Amino acid sequence: MEDLKLIYIHYAGVDWSGIRKYEFLFSNDLTNVDGEDWDAVPAGGNPQPPHKAHIQAVARLETKLKLDLLQDSSVFVYWDGVDGLVALALENLDEYHEYPKKRLGFMYGETIKTVNERLLAKDLILIFDEH
Repeated sequence: MEDLKLIYIHYAGVDWSGIRKYEFLFSNDLTNVDGEDWDAVPAGGNPQPPHKAHIQAVARLETKLKLDLLQDSSVFVYWDGVDGLVALALENLDEYHEYPKKRLGFMYGETIKTVNERLLAKDLILIFDEH
């Protein structure tokens, strides 16, 4: 399973205590993955998760950290992330007084192992759902 690759990060909302929930979607096929409005210019909240057939694993991240997601970009299209030009998600810095020593960022096509290593640097873990 660690060879599966990251293809999308979905914001699932915030709970009553302020914990944000994100779903990390992984696939074994990076070449045929596509989703509705991945070509929307700019992304602006339009790109939808990829079709279910492309998703082999789903993992949840629950955190107080806010992630800026590519699909909400007012500049880029989702395909810019697929092409490796921009991250699928970056740690939001708005509330920081100093730049963090390690800023979270996730690129399209990163392995589960790589994503987990990045999260562990912030004492975070992915929770895998049965899929």
